[in-house]
Amino acid sequence: MAAEPGTKVFELDGKKINSKERCLKQAAEAMEFLQYFGNNWDTFDKLITNLT
Repeated sequence: MAAEPGTKVFELDGKKINSKERCLKQAAEAMEFLQYFGNNWDTFDKLITNLT
């Protein structure tokens, strides 16, 4: 998969996602979120809108 320079691409294995918790956990691992990520949608939203 090609991405524009400066663009970050993250891949999740949908076969392993069977719950909201698992989705957030996989996303946090793929995007290397810090320990304080509380596995909730509000924090997830804040983190993905501030990716650098």
